[in-house]
Amino acid sequence: MSLFTLEVTRHICFLPMKMPLKSIALTVLLASPLLIQSATVYAVPGLLQGSSLREKQAPGRNTNRRTGLLQTTRDAIIKDMASRTLLPASQLRITQIEDATFDGCLSIAPRDAICQRIGLPGWRVTVQGSQYRWTYHAIQNQKFQLNGFASAPRSVTQAALQDAARLSRVPVSQLQVNWVEQKTWRGGCFDLPVQGGCTPVMVPGWQVTIAYGEKRWVYHTDSANTVRLNQTASKL
Repeated sequence: MSLFTLEVTRHICFLPMKMPLKSIALTVLLASPLLIQSATVYAVPGLLQGSSLREKQAPGRNTNRRTGLLQTTRDAIIKDMASRTLLPASQLRITQIEDATFDGCLSIAPRDAICQRIGLPGWRVTVQGSQYRWTYHAIQNQKFQLNGFASAPRSVTQAALQDAARLSRVPVSQLQVNWVEQKTWRGGCFDLPVQGGCTPVMVPGWQVTIAYGEKRWVYHTDSANTVRLNQTASKL
C-alpha cells in the first residue's frame, strides 16, 4: 500500500459513519493541505499524470556541460600541448575535465589586468604527459587557453622569485608572481643574448614576470629551475 493510500485512509477513518458518499469524497479532497502535500510527494507513478500538483523538473536540472566539450576541442588541446612540449600527441592524455565559470579573460591574465566580469560557462581541462601536467581553460566556441599559473612547475616560479628577491633585496613574501606564460625557446640561451654560442635545440619553458609595486622582473626559464633575467623586458 502506498503512503498516499495510507494518508487517504487515515482521513476517511475519522469521518462520521452516516455521512453520504458524495460528502465523504468532497471531504477527502478538501481535508487539509497535508493531504495535498502527501499526494504531491508520495503519489504513485502515473496516478497524478496531467495534474497541476505534479512536480515539474527545472530546465537543465540534469544537464552536464562536460558532455558539451567537443572532441575537436579536445583534439586541438592535445595538439597544442604536443607542439609546445615537443612530445608526440600519443603520449599525452586528458585526465580530468571539470565544469567551470570564467571571466572575460578566461580567468587567465596578469594579476594587474582588468578583465570583464562575466560568467562564461566552460571547462577546466587537465592534460598529462611525461613530466608535464598542464591545465587549459576552454569555452563553448572551441576557444581555449593554457593556464600558465596552474601549469608551470612550482620550482620554476620559486626560482624566479628567489632571483628577484636577490636582485631587489626585497623579501620573497613581498613579491608577486604577476604572469606566467609558456614558451618554447629556439635555443639553449632561452632567446636571450649571451656571450658565446647557444645550443641549437628547442627548449620548452616559461616566461615568468615577478612584480613589486611598479617594478617588473621578466625571466626566461626552462621546465626545471634554470632562470635567466630578460633585462630589456624588465622594468627596474
